[in-house]
Amino acid sequence: MRAALLLLLLLGQEKATIAFKPVQGEKLTATDSIVLKLKGKSSFNGVEEEIWLELSRRRRSVTEFAEVADGALRRKIIKTDEDVQKLCTDEKDPGEETQQPLHGCTATVSLKDGKTVIDGIEKPDLDTTRTLRLLEPESDLWPAAAVAVGGSWESTKADFLSRLLDLRDAESKVTLTLKELKEIGGRTCCVITVKADVSGKIANGTEYTLALSGELVAAADRGIVLTMKLEGKAVLNREHETYKMRAEGSVVLERKGELK
Repeated sequence: MRAALLLLLLLGQEKATIAFKPVQGEKLTATDSIVLKLKGKSSFNGVEEEIWLELSRRRRSVTEFAEVADGALRRKIIKTDEDVQKLCTDEKDPGEETQQPLHGCTATVSLKDGKTVIDGIEKPDLDTTRTLRLLEPESDLWPAAAVAVGGSWESTKADFLSRLLDLRDAESKVTLTLKELKEIGGRTCCVITVKADVSGKIANGTEYTLALSGELVAAADRGIVLTMKLEGKAVLNREHETYKMRAEGSVVLERKGELK
């Protein structure tokens, strides 16, 4: 009797198949933000200095999935109303917000002759090119098969964190668990817990490690992240012949979005 009951429970267990399936004409309105706070020490030619740094960045954009053919995204239009950053290097300095490259820009990303082409931005730099990709960053995060509520899977892809982070040459281990299926705004959504360990180097050779945990919500039928909040620890380390630096502190990544 107990075995039969268990079988019935298993057969009735909720499952979800999550995959990136945009629908032509839909628009994703999202605000992505990061707050990084670090303390540490640097040494140049043996002279030590205290490091205090607070970096915040916020990007608000509307992405229209403008052309979908045979289930694949062919063109999207990204209108970035706001892309600003604030850097403080002293606890007494309130800092000033500065506009970043995508602030006020509208870009069209499309697939032409098998290549991704960006229109609307003249000579985009490498960081801008990585940001303005045709597929959403989480498109390769999802499991290959249906997953049951309570089930977990792992990924070595942390591109979904890279909207405001430079994660080139990163090594990642991401563990995701489908916590529940939930109706939000008339849409079935996957509530997913996330634990991510990411390490790599940024452009100037500084090594970083991130240990993050939190939760994201994705539209089950679209595979698009609507909301996310991940928090954790960040460590930066750099060693050169004449310069050394180590700093650690907290990092918070957030997304607040809506798909219509």
